[in-house]
Amino acid sequence: MSAYPNGFTAKMIEAAERVLVAQAFEMHVRPVVTAYEAEILQRLQLRSDPRFKVLGINRVILDRKETFLLGEADRELFLQETFKARDAAKLIVSKPENCPLSEALTLRLAAERELLLSLAEHPKFSSVAKAAESGTLTVDERNKVIDLTTRLLSPYMRNAKDLLNDLMKGPELND
Repeated sequence: MSAYPNGFTAKMIEAAERVLVAQAFEMHVRPVVTAYEAEILQRLQLRSDPRFKVLGINRVILDRKETFLLGEADRELFLQETFKARDAAKLIVSKPENCPLSEALTLRLAAERELLLSLAEHPKFSSVAKAAESGTLTVDERNKVIDLTTRLLSPYMRNAKDLLNDLMKGPELND
């Protein structure tokens, strides 16, 4: 028998807390990283790799989502500049070659998966958890399940101060 009403378990509540902390951490990191990457791309004015000309791609890369179009040397220059900016912004990563936004995103996705897996223990949510795990939910449906679940479990979560203390731990949340 669960210590919480409606069949919720401590595992579900802890998983929902980790989702909220991971979401907050990502919301903190994202604007910092996207701002310094945009500034670097604007400043460097790096062009797409000449190999992409055959595909009609020959332009200055100003969007972080298009940095895969950079040639090897330009990509390395871009990365070195982002590492300098990351360090100047005092963003902590688990490995020197990592991007803080990628780590934050990975942390959030892992927390969301853990929450969905914990729902499998609940008789009324098990089919949704199985659908999410099998990949039959769309991204929008998955996001709605995460949002609904965290809202349902929020009355049983720790207070904001304790959750913020976890947030201040940063990428070490998996430990």
